[in-house]
Amino acid sequence: MKRYIFTFAFSLAFLAPTLAWAQPGIPHQFYGTIEFANGPTPAGLTVEVKVGGATVGTATTGSGKYGYNPSLLFAEKLEGEWSGETAEFYVGGTKAITASPVTLSRGGYTRLDLNVLKSVGSITKTESDVITDQQTSITASSPTIINMGSSLNVQVSSDTSTTATISKVEKLNSDFFTGNTAILSGQNLLNAYEIKINGTGLSISVMMKYDDTGIDESTVKPYKYNGTEWIAITPFTRDTTANTLTFSMLAANTPYVLFGQKTPIQSSGGGGGSSNPVVVTVGDMNGDAKVNKYDFALMMSNWGKTGTNVADLNNDNVVNKYDFALLMARWSTS
Repeated sequence: MKRYIFTFAFSLAFLAPTLAWAQPGIPHQFYGTIEFANGPTPAGLTVEVKVGGATVGTATTGSGKYGYNPSLLFAEKLEGEWSGETAEFYVGGTKAITASPVTLSRGGYTRLDLNVLKSVGSITKTESDVITDQQTSITASSPTIINMGSSLNVQVSSDTSTTATISKVEKLNSDFFTGNTAILSGQNLLNAYEIKINGTGLSISVMMKYDDTGIDESTVKPYKYNGTEWIAITPFTRDTTANTLTFSMLAANTPYVLFGQKTPIQSSGGGGGSSNPVVVTVGDMNGDAKVNKYDFALMMSNWGKTGTNVADLNNDNVVNKYDFALLMARWSTS
């Protein structure tokens, strides 16, 4: 019997170091603030500690901070103890910047403030500003809202924490609308932006403003360019009080525009002093209820001029071949 007890004890003596080595080490704890390019971080973003690309600890942000109750951040080693390994930190999937390299130690307790070189929350620009190659963090409770003056509002949201890449948001001018991207016949350009936003699990809502002066608002619709032609977007919501039009998508990768038709001109007509209204189509620049050589003469005299002009039939702020095409399409008598 003593022989068996000795053998068992002898075996434990060799096994004990192995069992001790397999136990998790004492973790290194971190806490601090997080600043994004445009301000403090919102609540709900995931903070990760990584060593050699592997995640060794996670926590969730709250009130611009991380590592505080109830979501503490521990860097845990499953076997053995930390002994100077280099740690990297990620917020919402994006690598954070630290003032100096961070090393891990057994039982460490470190305040570490993080900076993330991307946006979160609202991005506010003027109507003519350009946004290029900008990343933004999104949570279920904190969408990214892009305001380009009062001309364009884009809300990017997600049911989970994720990152969206804003490749470009830029207002388009009249030079863009040539060839396949020319303004549709009979339509007037009311607003136009290049919008390129991508990411996983995104929901993008676009609201575009328009000026309804001389426009039949029932004809105002959104279009996107599919690489060869303009395609109408459905469904959409038109607010004739605010003069806005809203539509949604999962990703944005092309120009988006609002087109609308002019309100038909009303003029009195008919013999014997009749006051019955006569509807005149676009192209009647001199108001004689006809589209003819006199309108042609007006267009030629204004050819190439920019800004508000009676001969600018498609409202793109320049009198050119596209206005001429509209004039010919409505030609009535010579």
